[in-house]
Formats: sequence, C-alpha cells, structure tokens
Amino acid sequence: MNDKWYDDVPCDKQDDLIEWYNVRDISDDEREMLAELYLNGNFWSWYCPVCGEKILAGNPSNWDEFQGVCQSEYVGELCEDCGGMYLRLKEYADC
Repeated sequence: MNDKWYDDVPCDKQDDLIEWYNVRDISDDEREMLAELYLNGNFWSWYCPVCGEKILAGNPSNWDEFQGVCQSEYVGELCEDCGGMYLRLKEYADC
C-alpha cells in the first residue's frame, strides 16, 4: 500500500504534489494516483530563477481526477509575473 509514494517519490516532491493537488486529507488511492503522475514524468516543481517563487505544474492524461489543483502559470522556467515582465521587455526591445 502506497509503496510507490513512500519508496519512489522524494519527500520534497511529495509535499509539492500535495500542495498542487490542493486537498488537505488525501486517501491512499489519491497518493497512489499522485505518485504515478510524478513517476510518469507528468508533474514538475521548481523555483523561478528570478524571484524564487515556487512553480507547480502537472499534466495528467485525464483531468477528471485533478479538478481544483493549484496549477502555476509560467513562461519557460519563469513564474507568470517574471515571464510577463520578460515578454514585455522583449517586445519593447524588438520595437
């Protein structure tokens, strides 16, 4: 039970998955589902290299199980705010 979760998902990624999933008390089945999402390469978390904001992003094959997640908006490796600023400055520089 939850072998994938405890054996294969690093602790910091477990915390990120739970934060992204946006549910306080998750069941064993949900932990298994999140572990599979991560292990299949469909969940990422990182920090914006400019401001340090945590970015959480998932791409499940079926969104029905993942309603209400805290999906971050981002541009490349940048958070939404820094990415937007980059795009505005790039547009200005290209004028």
